[in-house]
Amino acid sequence: HSGCTLNAQVGEGKFPLYVYSHGFGGNMDMASYFMRQIACQGIVVVAVEHTDGSASRTVLENGEELMFGNGFQSQRGQLERRGAELLAASKKENLPAELSDSIDWSSRFVGGHSYGGPAALAAAQLDRSIYSALILHDPALAMTAEPFRGAVEQPIISFVSDEYNSVGVTCGMTFHAVGSKHGNFVDAALWAPPWVMRPLSIVIPAAGPVAPEASHVSLALAASHICDLLSSQEALTDSV
Repeated sequence: HSGCTLNAQVGEGKFPLYVYSHGFGGNMDMASYFMRQIACQGIVVVAVEHTDGSASRTVLENGEELMFGNGFQSQRGQLERRGAELLAASKKENLPAELSDSIDWSSRFVGGHSYGGPAALAAAQLDRSIYSALILHDPALAMTAEPFRGAVEQPIISFVSDEYNSVGVTCGMTFHAVGSKHGNFVDAALWAPPWVMRPLSIVIPAAGPVAPEASHVSLALAASHICDLLSSQEALTDSV
């Protein structure tokens, strides 16, 4: 269960758009509870499920099932595919009319978790005019291939976990989400009670000591604040 409401009524007004890229081995449902919190702040969220073989499983337009690892390309090829898919999901003609009519098309943001960070950077470099900013969560910068290592023109705001912070990962204006593990930026910390998920972090970084629901709310509020500031052309500060 994704925690989202099927065919939920769209609110009145125009809202910013946030296009989200999942991590390596993830899928578009990997952060449904987190994305729901962002949507609750008045942001239209479009979660992309990539077809480069990096999704745990996806279904192509022709109905063919594509499992993880099938169709891998070079690292550059992977990011070009992912970036192009993010750009396609950022355009009015590719979204349902009932959704696109509620979007403020002058306020588009792109981001992602882990390998979704390099994918968002690729999208911003493939089209340097479309996004107002990038909002990244634990960006796996080591997986960024040339020519996507260069700077982008838009502001980048990153939130990093305890382990990413401990090794000095930064990308743009970077904030340490204290008490978070890599899995706190998706729904991993909610898969089982904390007494299960936190000890599991000895093996995989599933959940830190932070309360997972509260962490999602705080990160969603930060995303909303960023969207509001940039939509009003105000400057970002380190107090986000």
